[in-house]
Amino acid sequence: MEAEVDGGDNFKFKVYALHPPNPTEEETSRERDGDLLSVAKSIRNDKDIPTVAIGDFNCVAWAGASRLFVKTSELTDPRVGRGFISTFHAKYKLLRFPIDQVYHSPDIFVKDLKTLANVDSDHLPFLFRFVIDPQNSSQEDLVESAEHADLVKVEEKIEEGKEETSER
Repeated sequence: MEAEVDGGDNFKFKVYALHPPNPTEEETSRERDGDLLSVAKSIRNDKDIPTVAIGDFNCVAWAGASRLFVKTSELTDPRVGRGFISTFHAKYKLLRFPIDQVYHSPDIFVKDLKTLANVDSDHLPFLFRFVIDPQNSSQEDLVESAEHADLVKVEEKIEEGKEETSER
């Protein structure tokens, strides 16, 4: 889902809510990777508005698809320096993974980021509070940019994802 949120006084920001296919329910992760990278490419091409991408990515933050998402979208990971923020599986305290993720543009500043109490789901909810300050460029150096080879890989993975989807 892509939504443009009107904060009043002509102030807007974008939210991308993602939940790509779960690769454990598919033969490959190509469809998931293609979906994630297609969104990342859209975000990269729309830099004029503060942006948050959040959701169940169905892959951990250090997975290749997640790393490529970050580089391609040029968003930052607010968990860096804050720990794992592991949300899945809610039932197992020692075996949780950070597959629920949030990324943001560098003009967004984190006020609070944490998991919340179990709500009888297989995922723990997490709280992400932020402020937007388009005048503050102090986080620009946190942005990782995709190199040409990365962008070629993105296009390949998007095409593979489309092929995987059409085969079903």
